[in-house]
Amino acid sequence: SPTIAFDGEKGITAKLILKLKLLSDVGIIGLPNVGKSTLLSVCSSSKTKVADYAFTTLYPELGVIFLSDYEDFVMADLPGLIEGASNGLGCGIRFLKHVERCSVLLHVLDGTSKDPLLDYYTIRKELSLYSSQILDKPEIIAISKIDEIDDFLLDEIKRKLSSSTSRKIYAFSSIIDDSILVTLEVDATRKYLMYYCILMNEGYAKTAKVFLNEANDEFGHIQKLQNRILFIERSPGYDSIDAFVGKKDIEMIIADMIFSEETAMQAYEEAIVIAEKIGDHGSVAFFEQILSDEESHLQWLRSQRDIIDSIGAAAYLQISGC
Repeated sequence: SPTIAFDGEKGITAKLILKLKLLSDVGIIGLPNVGKSTLLSVCSSSKTKVADYAFTTLYPELGVIFLSDYEDFVMADLPGLIEGASNGLGCGIRFLKHVERCSVLLHVLDGTSKDPLLDYYTIRKELSLYSSQILDKPEIIAISKIDEIDDFLLDEIKRKLSSSTSRKIYAFSSIIDDSILVTLEVDATRKYLMYYCILMNEGYAKTAKVFLNEANDEFGHIQKLQNRILFIERSPGYDSIDAFVGKKDIEMIIADMIFSEETAMQAYEEAIVIAEKIGDHGSVAFFEQILSDEESHLQWLRSQRDIIDSIGAAAYLQISGC
């Protein structure tokens, strides 16, 4: 042990306030409830909270967007700003400070707002009052929720914003969620397979074979959708699959599958409308191809329902049992 010691000198005491500033490539800014969290959730695997009320996001959320095996960037969902944020209103400065560390700002405006142009300048004003240097950052302006407005209104909003800001205006809808379509396809596939087994056991051999073919088609749709999702580096989700209860009555089986096919077709039709609105022609062609298959499935199911209504379940069993 040491045998020599020296008297210590008086140290320095200080109180420090440390500010954590989030570091990201892209920061999503905008008023509360404009769709920032939804956008991040469908672009990445982020599980940020999404709900239909203001200040759903209370803390910044990060998501990684993969462009390829070697390229990616970090996007931050910054909680909604309001007028007066630079003076501490809402969550105020503790949100604004994160904007300083973002390389690019993605300014999201609600397409259903009464005045998106006013919303835009409300946020820009708060940014300038906090730090004028933020206004020099590259900015992308995007209109959200375009599935809820018509084409004429969308064009008018884009024209006003472009004229006022001298920027190109983008538009998007986060409602096209491939994971929802996967869920519908998985639900239809398992029903077709389960009903195949039931129908074979009940003696409806011909009908059962068609159900097996339909299940193969639906499984092919799942593979296509999963490949599409994995291509854009997202994770297929199955959280919303309902509990499945098999039915043995032939009329109920046909009715159940008609409902499943109609539900899926409606989802694809809505996806096509939105994809057309934003000019995503690749998605339009992709969804139309699957929709065509679903239409043929539904047409066959309805024809079987009509036959049963016409001749009865007992006679249908006779013609379907060979």
